[in-house]
Amino acid sequence: MKKHWFHLALRGCLALVALQLLSGVSLAAFASLSDWVGVDNTASPNNYVVTSPTSAGGTFAERRLNAASLADQTLVGGPFDWNTPLSMSGTVQFSGVVDAVMFLGWYDSTNLNERIGLGVANPVPAGARIRWQTQSGNVAGNGVVSQNLGATTTLSTFAAGTYAFTFDYNGAGNMTGTFGSLAWAKNYAAPTNQDLNMDRFGFLQKSTSDDNATYTLNISNINYTGQNQIPEPSALALAGCLLPAGAWLRRRAR
Repeated sequence: MKKHWFHLALRGCLALVALQLLSGVSLAAFASLSDWVGVDNTASPNNYVVTSPTSAGGTFAERRLNAASLADQTLVGGPFDWNTPLSMSGTVQFSGVVDAVMFLGWYDSTNLNERIGLGVANPVPAGARIRWQTQSGNVAGNGVVSQNLGATTTLSTFAAGTYAFTFDYNGAGNMTGTFGSLAWAKNYAAPTNQDLNMDRFGFLQKSTSDDNATYTLNISNINYTGQNQIPEPSALALAGCLLPAGAWLRRRAR
């Protein structure tokens, strides 16, 4: 009787696996944001936090003279330098933006100019939109170079909404990716000091002035170089279902 019920349970597990595959449900894992640490991320008017194990965001001041951040401070395999291939992907949602300055990517906590990733800037034409850019430190390491994602400022400006994005850096100055339906590619000159010591990944606000107007921005289901991962619930359920089967098969093999 026990064997009969076990066979039924095993068939149920296999059916669940088949259903996952046929339905196209992903078993991929996403980055765990639970250990991200904030610095002035909730200092008014800022109020952005980790909202779930796989998402973060909230209300951002458009510009911050004093740096604020919410970031992974324990990058697996970090810190990273200019020659390290890097990648990130996920979904971003935003609204209410007019003239924001913010960065999402890898950066050096002791020299905020040393960074590789995506930045936001004032929209062109003006309005409640975001102009998305790539960013890297300049050759001297004392400033930041930004390039619009699209061929023009207008093509780089996106209306409020939800967008899937990818970002890949090849470790030699070349960045490629997608943002919504836009595919882009950018090149940067190598810095004099290529040991960038990028020990953080996440949101970074640093501007030359303060602007207490606010906007909302959230990221979810992201993956990035240096992350800790959290399995999707479906993967955990399958693991819990199949582990007993593996134990039973090992007992039979003895």
